[in-house]
Amino acid sequence: MPKAIITQAQEKLQDIFDIERTNQVARETKFMIRDRKLDGIKFLKTLVFGYLREPQASLNQLCQVSQDMEVMITRQGLDDRLNDQAVKFLQECLKTALEKLRTKRCEVAKVLDSFTEVYLLDSTVQSLPETLKEVFRGVGGNASEAAVKIQL
Repeated sequence: MPKAIITQAQEKLQDIFDIERTNQVARETKFMIRDRKLDGIKFLKTLVFGYLREPQASLNQLCQVSQDMEVMITRQGLDDRLNDQAVKFLQECLKTALEKLRTKRCEVAKVLDSFTEVYLLDSTVQSLPETLKEVFRGVGGNASEAAVKIQL
């Protein structure tokens, strides 16, 4: 993964996720019960950066990403944290990201108010891990069973 993409992702995460608020959400969802080195924001970064580097990342690879942030965790320790509380926490993080995106879209929409027409220029389909097929059904054919369509 090119370093520029990781840097850009780091900047976007900082724009979207306030450290204190994200850790508060981790507590509210019971993902984080007490203060730990692998707090909510570092867990989120571990997953985002790990899967950016390698979409099929193993627990060992995710542990390495965590270690890059000076958080030492074993495969078993990380596996233990991949539980129902982690799912709730990540759902709340996704909600936060989508709300920020919607807010940005509203800002763009205000700029576009002066135009009578706006044309859709592009769309793409992003494959997702097949474990998400119940939530994000794919588009069929030879594509992944789980996917999301993004229109720009």
